[in-house]
Parts: sequence; C-alpha cells; structure tokens
Amino acid sequence: MKILVIENLSDLDDQILDQGGGYWIKTEAQRVEVTNDVRMESVIR
Repeated sequence: MKILVIENLSDLDDQILDQGGGYWIKTEAQRVEVTNDVRMESVIR
C-alpha cells in the first residue's frame, strides 16, 4: 500500500492546482533514498 501511495504522489510532480481567488498550489514530488533524515514513517502517516 505505501509503495502505491508514493507512486501516485510522484505522478503529481510539477502539477499546479488552481484554488480560485488567485490562490494556487504547486506540487513537487520525487523519490529519494531512505536515510536517517528521511524515513517512510515520517512521510506517510
């Protein structure tokens, strides 16, 4: 399940979502190696 979520998030890379009223959200997503600083548990809750 977690791998599927990561792959789906990667599909959103560089997407801009118009929120209306002049507001927007830009998504940047990329796969990185797991290190002591970046753990899967801290990314997906």
